[in-house]
Amino acid sequence: MRTDSRELLAVGIFGGKSRIGERIELLLRRDRIFSPRMSASNVTSGVAILTALLLAGSLTPRRIAFAQPVTPKPQAFEVISIKPNSSGRDDNSMRTSPGHLTAVNTTPFELLTFAFAAKEFQFAGLPDWFKRDKFDFDAVTGTSIDLNRTTLQPFLQSMFADRFHLRFHRESREAPVYSLVVAKGGPKLTAHSGGGEPVTGIHSSSGKERVNARKVTMKRLAEVLSEQTDRVVIDNTGLPGEYDFSLNWVSDLSADPDGASIFTAIQEQLGLKLESTKGSVPIIVIDHAEKPDAN
Repeated sequence: MRTDSRELLAVGIFGGKSRIGERIELLLRRDRIFSPRMSASNVTSGVAILTALLLAGSLTPRRIAFAQPVTPKPQAFEVISIKPNSSGRDDNSMRTSPGHLTAVNTTPFELLTFAFAAKEFQFAGLPDWFKRDKFDFDAVTGTSIDLNRTTLQPFLQSMFADRFHLRFHRESREAPVYSLVVAKGGPKLTAHSGGGEPVTGIHSSSGKERVNARKVTMKRLAEVLSEQTDRVVIDNTGLPGEYDFSLNWVSDLSADPDGASIFTAIQEQLGLKLESTKGSVPIIVIDHAEKPDAN
């Protein structure tokens, strides 16, 4: 019996129980009779469909790749003015207000220490002019963000990368450090209860220093003490959790001869102790830096 080619194609392509290999074999089987005209047109259609499917398949991985999340851009100042300062004066100043930084007669190195929250000995490979030449900086974020020690860091790092073409890498080296440990008699800390955001406010007045802390970990305390001493402080207290406390000391004994140094204050007021030792310290190695164009 002669089989109509249209019926055969319908069975071969749309047959519900046939596998694709079986459908193709059915279409190509020699004992089937085809109309040349109908076969050519349907083969052309089949080729077009298969080509479209292959093209769609080849594009799928690219579409998946394009769907990957985009890394957010680092925070950066919207407007930056950097001008050389040739006044010859020794005094300098740095002020921040919401979304605005002003630094007068300031070396790049002074801002660099803020940018990375690091001490002088933690930098290697700095060019001499980084500590010698002075500039006036005026920078605006474009938003009303509160610029403090923490929020200012990404903006300054971006400024050094863009305007100073600063390139660096990090290493670890052994150096003198202070180890923060629990003193004899145990800690004198109040465990934080309730919610709220962590606070480590530092207040200075005429050589008298004060830290008001709320919901602060010992790791964060070590970071604060690193900023107030000549070495990196490493937390070795083994104390978990968050605490509320205040710490008062005198950085200039001439302002208060009866005041306590930071080492004495930590032991007497917090029941902790700073011990001198050696440890691994992060070092920022400068690979490249250029003087900024004045504007």
